Formats: sequence, C-alpha cells, structure tokens
Amino acid sequence: PVVRALLIQPPCAELLALGPLLRGQLALILPLMLGAQRASALLTNQFIARAVGRQPLAIDLNAITGAAIRNGTEPRDVYRRPLVSVWSDMKNGKLWEDAVHAGGERVTIAAQTDIQLTMRTALREIGRADDRIVGFKRVPDGDACEFCRLIAGRRYLKSDLMPVHPRCGCGVDVITQANRGDFTGKAENDLDLPAGVTVREHGELGPTLVHPDHDFTGPGALAA
Repeated sequence: PVVRALLIQPPCAELLALGPLLRGQLALILPLMLGAQRASALLTNQFIARAVGRQPLAIDLNAITGAAIRNGTEPRDVYRRPLVSVWSDMKNGKLWEDAVHAGGERVTIAAQTDIQLTMRTALREIGRADDRIVGFKRVPDGDACEFCRLIAGRRYLKSDLMPVHPRCGCGVDVITQANRGDFTGKAENDLDLPAGVTVREHGELGPTLVHPDHDFTGPGALAA
C-alpha cells in the first residue's frame, strides 16, 4: 500500500522533468523493497534452521537479494518500469486514475514476485551450505494458482531453483538425510510435468511456470 501510494500524485509540471521525478519515487520505493527481500531471506533461514534442528546459518544477504534474485537485473530497473508505464499510459490517452491503478498493480506484482524469488534463492544457497539438506518439496499456499496445484508435492534437489511465476506464494517442506524416507514417490513424477503446465527459462526470473503454449518473446512477455 505504501508503494502504491507513492504513485498517486496529480499530473503537474514535474511531468516535464520525468527523470528527477522517477529518481525521487525510486529513492522511496527501493529501500522498502530491499528491506522486504532481506526479511524474506532471514525468515527463510530461520524456517530451514527449525526444520533441520540447528541455529540459522550466517548468510550473505547481498548474495540472495537485489540483483542476485533476477539474474543480475538491478532493482532500480525493475521498479522503474511500472513508474514509467504510468506516464506512457497517459501519453497514450489513458486516464490518470487508470494509469496509476495499472502502475500500482505492476509495482505490487514486482514486489510480491521479488519476495518469492528471494525465498527461492535463499533455499538454494542455504541448501548448498548444509550437507544435511537433500532437497525441498513444493507446498502450494491456500490461494495457489492452477499451475501450482498441478505440481503440488513435486520434489526438487537443493541445487535447483524451484520454478515459480509472478505472485507465486508456494512454500516448501525441507527434505533432509534424516527424513527423506517420509518423502516417497517415483523420481519420474518429479521430472515429468502434467498436461497444462510447463517450465520455461526466463532470462530474468529463471525457471518459470507457464502454460505450454506460452513462450517468452521479449522483456515484457511476463509482467513481474
């Protein structure tokens, strides 16, 4: 809500100086987003520690937040896009209120996706640092999309990045050397995807759940 509120300011002379206006908005948005990512990483570290039965590990937050979660794309560039879209929509004739609403939705999607990307990256990096961890089992949240429901329970090696999608809210169960017998199933079921969902490699988001007919044709092919 705070980030969306930053977009709600009436058109004025500052529209003639878009650069300074964007810098001002980004100066407010970026600390909020990076703080939320760090919180996600710390909570993931604590969750895994409880699951394994040890203290949280010392982790490098810079390695699992910011540009690290989007294959090198800087947060400034990620959050500049929805801000620019507000002015682009207005230039193309969209009403101010509609442009702001659409921009706010884009900011919200990016923020929610970044929280999930942070968790996913933290899972992999913490898993690599702990020999007791074997992998993770996907646990959809209560509002899971059709894609995530189709692959509920799928297991991933700790070296893998769990496929996600914009606004994904799936969590995991931790599979360890001690409890791996509780996670039974055929290995091929973890590799073969059911009809209706597939994984594509997105240049910025990494492995991403999409419909089999969907492919990425450019940076704007998947809003996140």
